[in-house]
Amino acid sequence: MKLRIFILLLAGMSLCSAPCRLPAQQEISGLQVQEEQVASAIDAAETARQNAAEAGAEWLQTNDLIRDAREAFGNGQWQLALSLAQQAERQGQLAVEQALRESVAWRERVVR
Repeated sequence: MKLRIFILLLAGMSLCSAPCRLPAQQEISGLQVQEEQVASAIDAAETARQNAAEAGAEWLQTNDLIRDAREAFGNGQWQLALSLAQQAERQGQLAVEQALRESVAWRERVVR
């Protein structure tokens, strides 16, 4: 089970690490944000959330962040959508890490 979660986590992280180049882009504060980059970040966040849910450790705010990222993306606020998606992805990753730690650490807290 731990190995499966770890593999899913690695797969999710590799999805967002590939560079994306498309003509559609926005320039905000000197930074270029591309449409596919934002869409990939949202997909990676959803994958991380699903991995956390499978581990039984999904955090409450993660789904709301993904929903808000999709809404901002639909409204053309790509930089905001990217930021929210990255936060959601990180929360999903941290939730999986927490689940892995707790799968062992609880034994230390049991009164013997």
